Amino acid sequence: MNFLCEQGTELINMEEIRFYKAYQEIKSLNEDLAIWLWNKRAISYERFWEIALAGLKQGVKWSNIKGMDHSDGTEVKTLRYSWDTSNGGCWTGTVGNTDTKTGNMKIVIYNPLRQEFCFVFLTNKEKNAYSNASGRGSLKFTFPKYKEPNGWWVKYVVPFEKFVKL
Repeated sequence: MNFLCEQGTELINMEEIRFYKAYQEIKSLNEDLAIWLWNKRAISYERFWEIALAGLKQGVKWSNIKGMDHSDGTEVKTLRYSWDTSNGGCWTGTVGNTDTKTGNMKIVIYNPLRQEFCFVFLTNKEKNAYSNASGRGSLKFTFPKYKEPNGWWVKYVVPFEKFVKL
């Protein structure tokens, strides 16, 4: 499409790839749920993950109550990306409005440079500490073009199977 700049085209492609990769992750644990969600792709990417994680964790229901995505009080977040031209170029993603959340937070991160997921689990206390450090009620994630992801959040990455159970 002629009306898309290079970064815009990359972002559209990334959206398509991350939906498919999400489908594959979910399918590895529950094929029926993955197929059902794949057929519902008209829902937002974040809603896709909220429902998937509720469906994968025993005893938890998806909730659309403000500030609580799951019946256990957990909030599920995904990242919105933009391309940052500083420091040789990198994708940056932000989770906003964290100061209004009261439960633990599950953050599904799609690394656009490696085309793979990272799953970050933060207790409410950890989330508040990092949100307050930024001073804006948000959490920022950076993916440098030619480096491994690094930053405060890397130590909170857990395998998918564990992420589902938390």
